[in-house]
Amino acid sequence: MRTETEFAKVIACMRNKAATEITAIPISTNPYGSKAFFPNNDGKTVFSDYYELARTGKFIKVPLLIGNTDDETAYHRIMADVFAPSYGYGQTNYDNERRNYCTCPASERARHTADLSVPTWRYGYFGDFKDARLTTAAHGRAYHGSDVLLIFGTELVPGVKQDADELKLAQYARGALAAFARNPKTGLKTYGWPQYNPKTKSLVQLGKDNKVGTFAVTPAAFDTGCLY
Repeated sequence: MRTETEFAKVIACMRNKAATEITAIPISTNPYGSKAFFPNNDGKTVFSDYYELARTGKFIKVPLLIGNTDDETAYHRIMADVFAPSYGYGQTNYDNERRNYCTCPASERARHTADLSVPTWRYGYFGDFKDARLTTAAHGRAYHGSDVLLIFGTELVPGVKQDADELKLAQYARGALAAFARNPKTGLKTYGWPQYNPKTKSLVQLGKDNKVGTFAVTPAAFDTGCLY
């Protein structure tokens, strides 16, 4: 792991160079960059041992709202056509990536918080609307960031407007976030969401079949393939 001093030297050097000098440096890796980006572990704000910290309960004990989309890596599959067509990634690789980076960490984090009786809510987002699709083909599953489009009312596809179901779901989703923000302890309970319990029907399927409601299921139905 690089030290803060090393990073500081790099930044100081770059600040003394013209943009043309920096962009003229030969690129030894994929010229299109990468779809992956991660924070550096500094032991202060970003840690290398989250699993152990979670397992031992060494985290802030405040109400938690956590979730992810049904198919986070649908976005990555399309990006791979530009960034890394030669990687040879298959569906199994993308499924593993989705589990390892999104679904399973969310599952574990929610479980540890709930086990300590800290108010916890968890959701999976399933909405699939024409104005938010990445391609002209209907892939049928929510991808990384598509829930953000819903919340902010963003139309990704020019000329395709949000339909009635999407507008209703967006209002419902914003209401859920507002309820949690107003009262993290009981706001979502009052809103009709079940408090998270890994063993009960408490994982909210937000946007299931593009409809409004909790459609709660046991987490195991969403966490297929997770080891914990």
